[in-house]
Amino acid sequence: MRRAEQIAAEILFKAGQQTKHTTEGKTMATTLAARGRMTKDLVTPYHAGEQVVVLTNERQKHGHARVGEVGTIRRIIISDPNDGDSTFPMAFVKVRRGTVFLHPSEFAPAAEAAAQLWARRQIEAALHS
Repeated sequence: MRRAEQIAAEILFKAGQQTKHTTEGKTMATTLAARGRMTKDLVTPYHAGEQVVVLTNERQKHGHARVGEVGTIRRIIISDPNDGDSTFPMAFVKVRRGTVFLHPSEFAPAAEAAAQLWARRQIEAALHS
């Protein structure tokens, strides 16, 4: 895993890319109220209705998604309120072939997805060469 991180850092450095938020001046977040054993609210930078790109292949009961497929977040929920503050958000994402249940690391905002998919292809190519 360390090798993949090093390759990713080199690729992003050479490309001169940095993650920039395109929503300057706007509040684009969802706050989920604390429940169960949670002591503080859960805040996520995503919101329902946002266009995202899927970063993993997912085959689930109610839908199928492929890498690079564009979808829309339909709902954001708390993974398990009884995990306390180690809980995390999960999203229902509507794609062409149904709705899939994804962790935030499995999708990216459509505005940033092109750079992430390019970096992923470069890393995979470097690891397989």
